[in-house]
Amino acid sequence: MTSDEAELVAGAQFYTSLSSGDFEVCDFHDGNWSQIAEASIELLANLSTFDPDAIGTRADAAFPGKGTDAAWLASLFWDPIVWRDGQSTVTNGQHRLCAIRASGAQRVIVFVSKL
Repeated sequence: MTSDEAELVAGAQFYTSLSSGDFEVCDFHDGNWSQIAEASIELLANLSTFDPDAIGTRADAAFPGKGTDAAWLASLFWDPIVWRDGQSTVTNGQHRLCAIRASGAQRVIVFVSKL
């Protein structure tokens, strides 16, 4: 087993060891990640150019009165989860991905780097 494979196995074992109580004490799990993840797909599909102000405005519109969820949605664009093509892990966003996975979301946007 390679070191990358061993890290994946260790990560999977760690994730499955977490309880709902563990998730409750983590600020990353405060958001409604299933809705945030789906909103990220919709926002990306309707975005013609990368405009940070537009992203913030659209995130606020997607979650009116829910500043935390709007901020988490915007974070997926402003501080994206980065996956390098051919790699088995991400280089940014592990905590958000944990929250997304725990929410049951099936998809979310990520930045794919060809480097």
